[in-house]
Amino acid sequence: MNNHMKIMLPKQGIIKKQSVDLSEGVTILYGLNNCGKTSALKLLDQALDRQSMEIIFGQASDQDACGLSLYIPTNRVVVSTRFTEIKAFEDAEGIIAYKRSSYAEYDLHLKGLRDYLLQSALVRAFIQKAVGRIFHIGLSGFDVRYSDGIENIINIYINILWILTWDMKLERISEKELWERIKGTRAYILIDEIEMFLHVSVQSDLIESLAQDFPSCSFVLSTHSPLLLTRYRDSNVFHLENGVLRPICDDLYFKDLDVIYESYFQVKEFPAKVGEDIRYLGDVLLGEQAPDKSRIEEAAARMHAQYPNLYRKYINLITKAKDRAGL
Repeated sequence: MNNHMKIMLPKQGIIKKQSVDLSEGVTILYGLNNCGKTSALKLLDQALDRQSMEIIFGQASDQDACGLSLYIPTNRVVVSTRFTEIKAFEDAEGIIAYKRSSYAEYDLHLKGLRDYLLQSALVRAFIQKAVGRIFHIGLSGFDVRYSDGIENIINIYINILWILTWDMKLERISEKELWERIKGTRAYILIDEIEMFLHVSVQSDLIESLAQDFPSCSFVLSTHSPLLLTRYRDSNVFHLENGVLRPICDDLYFKDLDVIYESYFQVKEFPAKVGEDIRYLGDVLLGEQAPDKSRIEEAAARMHAQYPNLYRKYINLITKAKDRAGL
């Protein structure tokens, strides 16, 4: 991921004015509730739209082209029952204008997309294959209501396929032509709360599946899931705090989840006293603390009585500290 793009975000609400260095590939935003993750995604979408409009009107060179962007509010899975149609668009300017209006009635937008795209056998097969790989199940069709998690993924895939193929006549293309378009078309896909309704086993494979299915797309995902920070090798991670997106430069790929919880999500790995006990026992083994028999016995007894799961997890540490103390 060598290509970077500077995105200027204006001050809006709790989001402060700032420049964001957005890389190709996968970017993950995390932060507390009400810290502005949704607002940041929407502002990024608007900034990318402005860049696209500058290209359309000749105010930027083709080298600056970033492709269309699409914001997907994943926590809304309800599909309208009203009749609607997705109209044909003459150019990218029409798509950008439509996107702005679609967010106000997103359920109607989903209804139109599903009615239009799921007419295509190629689209149905593409989504069935993706859902089968992600959830390890086979879809019987699209005329039944699945779980919220599965419906979310179907809606995400439909949205992405739409933004990549909006100017194609799907009923007239071959499977090869569809894949070549998907594989070769750039777009920024911004998905809010990507883990919503998904079991952790699904979350573990989700980002890799999206990157595999849409190899030319860049994804910007907001999440509350510690797991997602650790399950894709080439992701760029930002912590949103006090209205500022701050890059996390550590390598988080398959980092210990206890460390992720405590260091990045401020969730304590242990109760305070147990943490002190474990650190002390570790120092005893390293020779940095003199072995105090009574303190070691008290620590072991406290964990055994009050925190049996932690006692079982650290039984080797406790046993070795006892041996060092001659207990």
